[in-house]
Amino acid sequence: MSDGAGTIVCPLCGARYSESDGRTCHSGCPLQHGCQLLSCPNCGYEVPASTRMTRWLGRWFGKQEASE
Repeated sequence: MSDGAGTIVCPLCGARYSESDGRTCHSGCPLQHGCQLLSCPNCGYEVPASTRMTRWLGRWFGKQEASE
């Protein structure tokens, strides 16, 4: 989840952090260099990083809600 300003909001604890802070792998998995998960520095909850498609869909659905 993102608040639109490049800040990620953790869906579990509500903490706000930058994408670079979330890229730090806290679980120590062997895929940490190719991993597409962002880890909350506060609670460790992992969420998928946004992709081009998810950002586009978020903008599109945001416009749909605003026009209603």
